[in-house]
Amino acid sequence: MSSIAPTRQVTVTRIICGVDIASSSLAARVGQDGAEATFQNSTEGIAGLAAFCHNHDVELVAMEATGGYEQRAFAQLSESDLAVTIVNPRRCASLPRAWVGWKRPTASMRV
Repeated sequence: MSSIAPTRQVTVTRIICGVDIASSSLAARVGQDGAEATFQNSTEGIAGLAAFCHNHDVELVAMEATGGYEQRAFAQLSESDLAVTIVNPRRCASLPRAWVGWKRPTASMRV
């Protein structure tokens, strides 16, 4: 009898721009090692972020829900023909726990 072992594999095929939202600024980075820039959390700053994303062929903009500061950016980026998603910060924070071999940092591991 043959058994098939389940595997977990994640393949990212999109160019994703992560945006850290604050009350007055938007910090953006394309991928883990890509281009990065900071914009004002204003109509003009969000337009600059949209241009940044288009210039880097971003296919998805991901931002954390941050108490409403993300709403204007979400709406304006969506109107700029960008795919935008708002992620749950709790889910993002718990992601390392799902990684194989992850251990909770101890005082001796902190820098």
